[in-house]
Amino acid sequence: MSKVKGKGSILDDGSDVLLEPIEPIQPGDPLYDELDSAEDYVLVSGDVDPCTTAQRSYDPDHSKVVFGPRMTLSEFKRQIISTLEEYFHSEDVEDTIRSLRELSCPEYHHEIVKRSISLSLDRNDRERELVSKLLNAAHPSLLAAKHLQTGFTRLFEIADELEIDVPGAIANLAAFLARAVVDEILPPSFLIDPIVSGLGGDIIEDTKRILSREHQYSRVEKIWGPGDGRPVPEMKVAVDALVEEFLVSRDYAEAERCVRELHAPHFHHEVVKRAIVVVIDRDRPIHEACVSLLEHLAAQEVISRPQLRRGLERIETSMEDIMLDSPKGKEVFDFIRNALEEKGILETDDSHV
Repeated sequence: MSKVKGKGSILDDGSDVLLEPIEPIQPGDPLYDELDSAEDYVLVSGDVDPCTTAQRSYDPDHSKVVFGPRMTLSEFKRQIISTLEEYFHSEDVEDTIRSLRELSCPEYHHEIVKRSISLSLDRNDRERELVSKLLNAAHPSLLAAKHLQTGFTRLFEIADELEIDVPGAIANLAAFLARAVVDEILPPSFLIDPIVSGLGGDIIEDTKRILSREHQYSRVEKIWGPGDGRPVPEMKVAVDALVEEFLVSRDYAEAERCVRELHAPHFHHEVVKRAIVVVIDRDRPIHEACVSLLEHLAAQEVISRPQLRRGLERIETSMEDIMLDSPKGKEVFDFIRNALEEKGILETDDSHV
């Protein structure tokens, strides 16, 4: 419960925010307005960071200076659920982070962690991968270490209830925790904290087992699979098949449909890489067909430019190995990359990875 002096009121919004008592605004304070000081605080000058603990903030909807969170915890939950549902549809990480930041309630940011993970538990690996990606991208600018730690401990407290509603929830919580450690948004020391271990119980032990396996980092990075639940090797086979089918049929619509049905936009760099690898030992008309395919997928925004760039980067970094089997690999890669640049799919800075 947060008690604030000045208005003689008590804020009880269910949050864990505890503000130190703050004396009424006095004459001389930049926020003081003698015409209205007896009733409400009004911002008359200066910029104030909204919703910062123990600091005044400005609510433009009511034209008042307020203390603590701009909305109640219940209101904040409704807002983040709506934002996360939209994120599962759009998969736009940057826009989602921007929307969450605009809520201007950092005191509640642990709820983003708790709610995003809990919402994904009864969904598919695609949504769980999106949540892991969001948490990683939001740290530390939106989600500080304390928000992540508090969010996970809140999940530990309700883990048994989650398991009843969603069998397998505890195993998935351990996977989320392992992924957070591997992504370096949570320190390994979090797993050995006595209080955390007491709350987490089996979840902490399962997480430690996951992280102790051989090649654990590469495994945990793909712990949710490419996106639709299939293992990575199976996904690669599907990508090779769709590329081969396109080279025979030249059916752009069918290739586009197959890529979309992978349900793995964060895996599209693999489509770029596999397309080039498949054609690298063939003749120039096939190389040109590969360029046309990548051009179409990028133009239709099926594959994003960052994913296209990452696919090219992966080819470049593995070029020495590729050339052991394909001596003309560098020549073919340069042809495809330069052709994409000439068609405007890549800018010059993007193409020289």
